[in-house]
Amino acid sequence: MTTSFDREPGAGLADDELPGYACMLHAYHRARAANLRAIIATLPIAPGSLVLDVACGDACYSIWLAEHAARVVGIDLSPAYLDLARRGAADSLPAGRISFERADVMALPFEDGSFDLTWLAQSLFSLPAPLGVLREMIRLTRPGGHVAILENDTLHHLLLPWPAELELAVRRAQMATLAASACHPFILSRPGTRASPTPPSPRDRLSRRARSRDAPAGSLPARCVRHQRRS
Repeated sequence: MTTSFDREPGAGLADDELPGYACMLHAYHRARAANLRAIIATLPIAPGSLVLDVACGDACYSIWLAEHAARVVGIDLSPAYLDLARRGAADSLPAGRISFERADVMALPFEDGSFDLTWLAQSLFSLPAPLGVLREMIRLTRPGGHVAILENDTLHHLLLPWPAELELAVRRAQMATLAASACHPFILSRPGTRASPTPPSPRDRLSRRARSRDAPAGSLPARCVRHQRRS
């Protein structure tokens, strides 16, 4: 099978060149390690589980996942990141607990249903075909297994205490409002009066009340979905 690497960001990097965001992401992982490890601890990972870490980067999450699973496989596009990941894993865990491969996220080199849990952290938004990546993760997850996503929310940086469906509906409405306000940033209370800024919406007020000091900055909780294979 021919694998193409030109569909992901970073395809033009030299083999020894890390992405430009590497230092920032490393600092984030160090600063929020306790919160992020607590999120990992909530995942449905049994001691004998086989876990796939998609876009594993420096293996920060791979190592934390391996603290709960029997074995973790990490995949990434960047040879420099994979080299960093192998060295980090060797310093942290016994041999054989983690392995790494360079692979295209749209055509991962594994059989259907190979993993008990597939994990993707802080990478989905940067990939050119997020739905295709999700389909590939589902393909690799065994029936009854789980697909877990941890993603940044750069728009309002909140932990939202409501179902994913409502969150998506709010996001669509929010993006539509932002698009409209880009053309009409001010409203008039009545003809002939001075323009005034748009007052905060009920959703904005709710968002401020929902803000949590304990939340990892810029992150939503991992959404873990049980994979039910259709017959």
